Amino acid sequence: MNSISVVLPLYSNSQKYVSRMCIIRRTLISLKNQIDISFEVIAVDNGSFDDTYTLFRQYFPKSLYLSFQESRQRAKARNLGVSLARNDNILFLDNDCFTYPTCIKNYKKLINLFPDTVIQGMFLQSQGLYLSGDEYIKVIDNKETIDYAKYESEIPLER
Repeated sequence: MNSISVVLPLYSNSQKYVSRMCIIRRTLISLKNQIDISFEVIAVDNGSFDDTYTLFRQYFPKSLYLSFQESRQRAKARNLGVSLARNDNILFLDNDCFTYPTCIKNYKKLINLFPDTVIQGMFLQSQGLYLSGDEYIKVIDNKETIDYAKYESEIPLER
């Protein structure tokens, strides 16, 4: 199977906006809970003022973490991540999106079926709802996970 590099631009600035740490945390939990764990994560911090580094290390202690001193365009963060990726297949995941546990597994299947195709989608986005707490995070057997049923009941998805 093909290997995947997940490029994850990060940004949180509670000095100017509402802190995005809970949103970033949901993204990290969804990546950590993938069924297929054979992927690398490259985080590019786009000038955060919050302790994004510590949060990222809590979930991915050995992954690559790069940081710009000041905020730049998200495209620059993505390009830097791609330039350091060890794999040919790149998954861009923004810090306000979270994935189902089968995301990486399904991407690998699609890459093998359609090797010369750009694949877009297969993630959940907050749809502009920047909630201040951990509404979609639950703990089962001491493991943090996403409450997908709660999310789907509050934000109707097209099927």
